[in-house]
Amino acid sequence: MILSDILNRVLVIDDKEEETRGLRDVMEADDVAVDYADPFKLAGVQFARNRQLIFMDLMLDGDINHLKTNISRIINILRNNIATGFGLYGLVVWTSHENEVEQLKTAIGKAYKADLEGKNLQAPVQIDGAAPAPIKPIVPPLFIVSLDKSKYNQEGYGSLLADLESALSQNPAAYFFTSWYGSVIKGVRKSVHDIYKLVPEYPKQIDELKYLLYELGNNHVGVGKGNDKLTEDSFKAFDELLAADLNSQQRSSQDLFNPKPQKQWGGDTSKKMKISALLNAKLFVDTENLSSNLIVPGNVYKVLNADSPLVVQNKHKDLAQFNLQYENVAIELTPPCDFSHKKVHSRLIGGFAFEASDLSKQNLEDISDALSGDKTYNLWLAMIGGRIMIVSFDFRHLFTPSDADLKDAAQYQLWFRAKPRLFADVLQKFSSHAARLGLANIDLV
Repeated sequence: MILSDILNRVLVIDDKEEETRGLRDVMEADDVAVDYADPFKLAGVQFARNRQLIFMDLMLDGDINHLKTNISRIINILRNNIATGFGLYGLVVWTSHENEVEQLKTAIGKAYKADLEGKNLQAPVQIDGAAPAPIKPIVPPLFIVSLDKSKYNQEGYGSLLADLESALSQNPAAYFFTSWYGSVIKGVRKSVHDIYKLVPEYPKQIDELKYLLYELGNNHVGVGKGNDKLTEDSFKAFDELLAADLNSQQRSSQDLFNPKPQKQWGGDTSKKMKISALLNAKLFVDTENLSSNLIVPGNVYKVLNADSPLVVQNKHKDLAQFNLQYENVAIELTPPCDFSHKKVHSRLIGGFAFEASDLSKQNLEDISDALSGDKTYNLWLAMIGGRIMIVSFDFRHLFTPSDADLKDAAQYQLWFRAKPRLFADVLQKFSSHAARLGLANIDLV
C-alpha cells in the first residue's frame, strides 16, 4: 500500500465528533495518530505540524442546501488555519456526489491561482487607524478525493484505507507523487542507516561521522582549503547517495501513462515557455549556493568588461533582426580533476544571454536555428532572476583570467552556478569540439 509509507498522522474536521469514532479506531489500529477539530471552533487555531491527510465533511454545517457557503468555509480553513509550513497533504472529502467535489476542486483551484497571481493577497482597507492584517495565502492540498461517509457509518471503517488506495489509483498525478514521496522517505532511511553502519561505535561516532561528511563534501566539488561552502557540499554529496538508493528501488506496478496523456495549454506559448523555464531552472541552475570568493567549476559570470576576450563580438548576424538585448557571460569549465589538484588559472568559455519572454514561437524556432552547431552550447529557456533567459556559450572564445581578476567585482559578477548535469554536458561537448580531428585532402580536379 502506498499510503503506509507516508501516513502517520491525520486531522479530522467535523461538527459531530461522535461520528469520527469509527475513523479514529481504524486509524489508530494502524498506528496512525488522529487529531480532531470542530470547524466552528477554529478561531485563532493554527495547524503547524504536518498531517498527511485531512478528513472534512463537505457539508460542515450539515445543510445540503448550503453548498457554496460550505465550500467557502473549507477554503477559509485551508487559508486561515493551515500554517504555511504545514507540508504536503491530501484532502479527503465526505460526500457521495461527485459533482459537488468538482465544484470544491474548482473553487480551491481558483483561490490558489489567484493567490499565486497576488490577487487575493491585497491587504484590506485600513479601518479606524488599525494596521490592516495581510491576507494569508491558501495552503492547497496535493490531491482531493471523495468518499461516502454513509457507507462507513453503516458498514464500519474496515475498508477505509483500501478505498483510499483505490481512489488514489484513479488519479495518476496523486498516485505518482504519493508513491514518490513514500520512496523518498524509505530512501532517506536507507541512506542514513548505511552511513551509520560504517561507524557503529557510539564513543567514536561523532568524530568519525564528522570526518566522513567532511570527505564527502571535499569529494563532491574537489576542493578543500578555502572552500567556505563545504557544509553545503556535504549536503549535496549526501543527496547523491540518496539518489543512488532511490534509483535502485523506485518501481511502480501501475502504468500511469496508458492511455498516453494529451498535450496541454494549446497554443499558449507564453505559459508553456514559463513552465519550461521554471522546470529547466530547477534542473540546471543554482542561484542560491553561491560565493563570489570561491571559484568552482560551473560558475557562470556576467562579463562586465566590454574589452574582455570573452565577449562574443558578432553574436550571430542572423539574430540582428530580433533586436535582442545581450548580456555578456562566461562559464568556468575547469575539469573537476584539475580543479581538485590546485589548478593554476580558471578556464572560461565566453558567451551571451538574452531574455526570451516576449519572443513568439516562430522567433524561438528561428533563433534556435541560428544558434545551432557544434561550436555553441545553448541553455534553452531557464528562469534566472525572475526572467526567462536563453544562454549561449561559444566554444571558440576561451580565456584564462587570474583568480584575482575573476574575483574583481568590476570585471565579473557571479550570476549562477550550473548544476552537475548541465556542467557535465557543457564540459563534454566542449571537449568534443576542442578535440575534433580532420584532414585537409588534396584535390587537383
